[in-house]
Amino acid sequence: MKFYEPQRLKKVGPALLTLGIAASCAFALSAPSVFAGFTSRSVTTNNQAVAGRLLVELVDANGSISTAPVMSVTGAMPAMPAKTSTVRFKNNGTLPAAVVFHSNNVTASSASNLDSVLVARVLDSNNNQLYSGSLSGMSVNFASVAPGATVVLTLELTWPDLPAVDDNPYQDASLSFELLADASAITA
Repeated sequence: MKFYEPQRLKKVGPALLTLGIAASCAFALSAPSVFAGFTSRSVTTNNQAVAGRLLVELVDANGSISTAPVMSVTGAMPAMPAKTSTVRFKNNGTLPAAVVFHSNNVTASSASNLDSVLVARVLDSNNNQLYSGSLSGMSVNFASVAPGATVVLTLELTWPDLPAVDDNPYQDASLSFELLADASAITA
């Protein structure tokens, strides 16, 4: 029977031993910075951004949205009593709004344009005059209408009897127009 003799370890040179020790020290020194230390985290959830809504609408006395004409004058003539109508607009949005109440598409049916003889006036709820002039030039600015607020105005049309004006060419003339409440969001 043959027995194997254990092999003897060869002697390791001093340079190789020094290199091994240096590598072990380098690893030992770098390991704590990779694997050790304190950490902390704080989290907020369900963050969101929601846009506001800008919605200004003409409404009736009950607050319902209205597109029906608010001013209809028949039998207009010089020195007629003032024809009045209540106009309401409401900010049904969630943002404060700057609003311009104005006329648009003022259209005459003949060469004798009633816009040149009719006088439009806009009054606020305290009877303060906000505008007086031609219907085609009517424009009233409201700097801030809060969400949910309703603005109540009176629109008045008159035909002053001016002695120096020949009113005969205006017989059977007609005029159509739109009333608008244009809104823009107020920036903070």
